[in-house]
Amino acid sequence: MNFDLVFFGFGAITKNLIDRYILNQENICVISNNPNSLKTNLKYSKTNQNLITLDWKTAIKFEISSNTTFVAWTDLKYFSNLDTLTWINSNKYKTKKIIHLSSASVYEPPKEKFKEIDFHIKIDNLVEFEKQRNFNSKQLLEVKLHWLSKIKQADLLNLRISNVYGKHLSKGFINESISNILSNRPVQLYSDINPIRDYLFVDDLTFAIVQLSRLNLNSSDINISTGIGLSSTEVVEALYSKSIIDFQTIETKSPKNLKQISVLDCSKLEKLIHWNPKQIEFVIPLLFTS
Repeated sequence: MNFDLVFFGFGAITKNLIDRYILNQENICVISNNPNSLKTNLKYSKTNQNLITLDWKTAIKFEISSNTTFVAWTDLKYFSNLDTLTWINSNKYKTKKIIHLSSASVYEPPKEKFKEIDFHIKIDNLVEFEKQRNFNSKQLLEVKLHWLSKIKQADLLNLRISNVYGKHLSKGFINESISNILSNRPVQLYSDINPIRDYLFVDDLTFAIVQLSRLNLNSSDINISTGIGLSSTEVVEALYSKSIIDFQTIETKSPKNLKQISVLDCSKLEKLIHWNPKQIEFVIPLLFTS
């Protein structure tokens, strides 16, 4: 089976991305543990016959090739499944390009603004490389995928994505705050820390991913962000000024090891595509409409 795009796994952000590709009439296959839930949550899937969903037990029975494979995994569990890993490493699965939807969590320790070079992988021997230092789970996932790209002789784009917000998204400070406001619950702030993050509207994210996927890029790490840090209190101020619903705030103690600041430098992205992400004050009113 030949496809333009293959997705390994899906989530709330990936659903938005697939919807954008469906509008472009791309031939798509999504492989996941729960494929039946995907089409019911896609906006345009009913009007498109080029979307196929498979569970992993079924997928590994076929020969599948794609121009681009998107990896939306959030952890390493698929690398622990011998049948899945054997199929991925074999000639039954072929791809020209791998695009990994990574995150800002690869960057450690905290600093004012992260550039791609702050975590960069060069691998000659995977086993020896893993012995050199302790990786967090997001870093190790990039390491594993880097090695996979060598096996498949495919280019790998690690797209390191900042804090995404938008309709139908549930994780992250803005998404959780909007949910609380709509449910008449107070917005939670931390009493002991005022975290700074750069917040990215999901429509801008999917635009950037589609544009980057169309470029003839060699293996690369690319931050997708606004490059502008906002504190939690600045976000709440924007919500106060733009929200159509009154709300209260409540203070709680922060989780252990919460980063004070995590902002990604997007200068590399700006050189590759036309990049003009929306600021939150222009997006917030849209989040309160049905």
